[in-house]
Amino acid sequence: MSEEKKIPYKIYLEEHEMPTQWYNVRADMKNKPAPLLNPGTLQPMTLEELSSVFCTELCKQELDDTTAYFDIPEEKWLKAIENSVAPKFAQMNKKAFMLGKQ
Repeated sequence: MSEEKKIPYKIYLEEHEMPTQWYNVRADMKNKPAPLLNPGTLQPMTLEELSSVFCTELCKQELDDTTAYFDIPEEKWLKAIENSVAPKFAQMNKKAFMLGKQ
C-alpha cells in the first residue's frame, strides 16, 4: 500500500476543529431503536438499573432519544489531556486549555 493511501491511526485537529459536543444520532432517527432491555425482567431499563453498569451522565445520554447534542464536560477534556500528554507537560496543557476557554 502506498504511503498516501494508509489510514492514519491518529487524526490531528486544529484547535477550532475540536468538538465541543457529542452528537446523539437517535434524536434524528425517524424510526427509533428498541429500548435497552433488562435481561432479568425483559422490561426497558431504567436510569437506576443502567447506572449500576455505567456512570449516571452516560446513562442519561443513552436513554435520551430527543436531545441531539450533549456538551462535552470540562472534566472530560482535562482527563483526555492527562491521558494523552506526557506527564511533564500535562499541567501546562491544562492551563492552556483553561485559558483558551475564556
